[in-house]
Amino acid sequence: MTLFSDIHSQDVMVSDMAGNVIKGLDQHLQWAKNAVAFHPDSKIVSHPITIAAVNWTAVTNTLPGNVAMMTLAYWEEGWQNNKGIFVFANAFSIG
Repeated sequence: MTLFSDIHSQDVMVSDMAGNVIKGLDQHLQWAKNAVAFHPDSKIVSHPITIAAVNWTAVTNTLPGNVAMMTLAYWEEGWQNNKGIFVFANAFSIG
């Protein structure tokens, strides 16, 4: 999971739809590993919408089983340092 260390700051703060907040790269990486272990088939199959403006990016992701995910990230000095993750199970089709 080198992508995490390539794009996230060491003190990244990640929030989800339930209001959970993960602070720090190590905790975010562990969260991602746990999510993959719990749902091993949940790999992203496409990024149909990507929008960027100044320091913000918004990306939608399509996963198997009619699941959609959206990530909204704030970038500072080339690193994501604040991010929201939103998951919609049995969602509408994107793309």
